[in-house]
Amino acid sequence: GGNNLIKDYKVAFLLPAYMGSNHSLFLGVGYLAASVKQYGNDAIVIDEDAIRWLYSAEGDEKSLKLAEKRVIDEINKYEPNMLCLSMNTANYRNGLRLLKYIRKEFPDIYMAVGGPHISVCYKTFFEWHNDLFDAAIIGEGEQALCELIENIKCGCLYNAVPGVCYSKNPTEFTNGKMVEIDTIPLPDRRAFFSIYSDEEKRLQKKIIVGFSIRIYLALKMVMQE
Repeated sequence: GGNNLIKDYKVAFLLPAYMGSNHSLFLGVGYLAASVKQYGNDAIVIDEDAIRWLYSAEGDEKSLKLAEKRVIDEINKYEPNMLCLSMNTANYRNGLRLLKYIRKEFPDIYMAVGGPHISVCYKTFFEWHNDLFDAAIIGEGEQALCELIENIKCGCLYNAVPGVCYSKNPTEFTNGKMVEIDTIPLPDRRAFFSIYSDEEKRLQKKIIVGFSIRIYLALKMVMQE
C-alpha cells in the first residue's frame, strides 16, 4: 500500500570539496548508496572534490566555482527526492559552504545531513544551522537512512527512527544502531562515476590510481625505516 505513494525514489549523496593534495573514493558513502539501492531506490554520488580535480588539481578558486556549478547542474539533471550531505570535522567549513549553497538553490528538496561531524557535534550544529536541513543521521546510517526513506515514501515524515533527528520536530538526541557489517551490501563504486562522461571516468580513475600508488610508496618507505 503506502510504499506506492512515491515510486522511483532517488537519492543524491553530496561530498564537499576537500581542497587537499590528493583524492580518493569516500567508500562510507558508497555503503550508503548500496544500502539505499538494496531497498529498491536509486542513488548517485556527486563528489564536489572529484569534480574539482577534473578542472584543476591545484584546488584554486576558479576550479571550486566550476565544481559548484557542476554540482547544481547534476542535481537539476538527476532530479532527486532527497539530498544527503556528508560532513567531517576536518572539512567542516567546506561542508557548510556547500550545504548553504545547495539549500539556497534547492529549498524544496528533502535535505539529510550526516557524517562524523554531525554525529559528534549534532546538538551544536542543530542550534546554529537547523534551517539548513530536514533530518540528521547520527552514527551509522545504512539502516537509519533507509528506514527514514521508507517512512517518507509512506507519508510518515516524523516517525521515530533510531539515529534520525528532525530539524522541524526536534526529538531527544538518539544514536543510530550499530550495523552488522555482514548484513549490508558492498560499497557501490559505480555510484561515484555515474555522472561522468567516458573521458571524465578515465581521468577520475587515473587520479585515484595515482593517489593509491603514492600511498603505497609512502607506506613502503615508512616500513623500510
